[in-house]
Amino acid sequence: MSNTAAIDKLKEKLKFSVVLLVGPPLAGKGTQAQRLSTILNVPAVSTGDLFRAEVASGSELGKRMKEFMDRGELIPDEFTKEFLTIKFAENNLVHNGLILDGYPRNPIHLPILDEILKDLDCKLLAAVHFKIDNAVLMQRLTGRLICPKCQAVTSTKFLPAGADEANASCLNEACDGILIKLRTTQSR
Repeated sequence: MSNTAAIDKLKEKLKFSVVLLVGPPLAGKGTQAQRLSTILNVPAVSTGDLFRAEVASGSELGKRMKEFMDRGELIPDEFTKEFLTIKFAENNLVHNGLILDGYPRNPIHLPILDEILKDLDCKLLAAVHFKIDNAVLMQRLTGRLICPKCQAVTSTKFLPAGADEANASCLNEACDGILIKLRTTQSR
């Protein structure tokens, strides 16, 4: 079977289905979600991005979420279920399939995701677990850079040769932001 035929077959299986990418932060879930999204022409959704966008919108819902986030707490389960059901239903997001990054956060959340999918007449097609050594995670954490303007994330290892990481320009050609290093100490 050719790659194109295999991709077409997978696209057909993905209709009204979700593929989960689970694992620790910095394991590469977001990177792989974007790659799969491009290959399969289905949306990749980061639940963290959805939550942050809602908070940034200043909506009443976002303000309520921000209270939990500011205290370093996870959004309560019922609140999360309601929010994600609404977001996944918007624009018929799951119609052609969905790559989901960041939820469920732990096995306790799996029944909640099952309820969300059931409410949307969808099913879980597959889950991919990213297992990565803690030393590699720490290396990625200490080298992670973000553009505050476009939210692009990269690593010091991808900067052009000779670039000063303290003054590096965003690698996204459509952006003129300056990359900043994320804090490496845990605040929670």
